[in-house]
Amino acid sequence: PRSAIAPAPSTDAAGVPSVRSGRMLIAEDDRISRELAVLVVEGMGLEVTAVANGREAVERFQAAPYDLVLLDCNMPEMDGYEACRAMRAIEAQRPEAGGNRARIIALTANVLVGERERCLQAGMDEYLTKPLAATRLAAMLGTPPGAGPEPAPAVPESALTRLNQLCEELDP
Repeated sequence: PRSAIAPAPSTDAAGVPSVRSGRMLIAEDDRISRELAVLVVEGMGLEVTAVANGREAVERFQAAPYDLVLLDCNMPEMDGYEACRAMRAIEAQRPEAGGNRARIIALTANVLVGERERCLQAGMDEYLTKPLAATRLAAMLGTPPGAGPEPAPAVPESALTRLNQLCEELDP
């Protein structure tokens, strides 16, 4: 699913997108979680591409640059850590990037001590735990790393309807 293209995002001093606009790649192997993430992100006005594993994410990232990436850490074929390292290597080879780099956000169910550090060492910029909370993601995307959160945007009625449908699929 795709939404209208938003204006190009502004960047912080490191060239990392810091607002809720631009192109986002979502890599999540669980279909329901992936669809939920797409609804949340499209509701923020981002153009979204969603894939089911790290290998597909790297292929999409190689084909075209993204401003933001949401990576599940534990996926088949290639996990989020390996996918992130591959994406950073791709960025290093892109002369047209002009120093800009994608903001890569880890999405994981693993809340063990050291997991955040593992994500950062792999090259990720941020870390979110599952289940994905729209308010936490909105706050993270609306501010540069380390800054305070902004209010979450309103969720479109169509997104709420689809969310209810997904919930019904989970609990028939």
